[in-house]
Amino acid sequence: LVLGLARSGKAASAALERRGVEVVGADRELGNDGELALLDGVELLVKSPGAPREAPLVAEAERRGVPIWSEVELGYRLLGPRLVGVTGTNGKTTTAELLGAITGAPVVGNVGRALTELDGKVEEGALVVCELSSFQLEDVHELACEVAVLLNLEPDHLDRYESFEAYRDAKL
Repeated sequence: LVLGLARSGKAASAALERRGVEVVGADRELGNDGELALLDGVELLVKSPGAPREAPLVAEAERRGVPIWSEVELGYRLLGPRLVGVTGTNGKTTTAELLGAITGAPVVGNVGRALTELDGKVEEGALVVCELSSFQLEDVHELACEVAVLLNLEPDHLDRYESFEAYRDAKL
């Protein structure tokens, strides 16, 4: 099940479908983002960064023990890139774009291009610069960066996180 069918959800769906995976999509625009029956028989929930943990499908997936991955987790597992991850409260995009220009590596993630958009366009082990928001980092499990940059950390997104410490933990 792919929850959120904007850029990252569409790219994740396409990458999975190229591998013969049957994908079910849920989105607020479709009006089905609260239909818990969509989880029946689902083996994985790929969550848009915009979907909070409290979203009905996310909470129900967690209750059922369905693994929940962010799109960058899926991309990391499918593509096997060498990631340069850039996170922080401010300056992520500028730094990621600068690193991409210096290294000649594609820049993906929170900059507006999903990591799974690179499916079929980069070889396994390719260097990729990935801007990582706290929302994307909430649901990573095996994603590992060859180089990780934490630029800064200021109180932000406290409408989504219960405390600064919870926001910090997502970043770390």
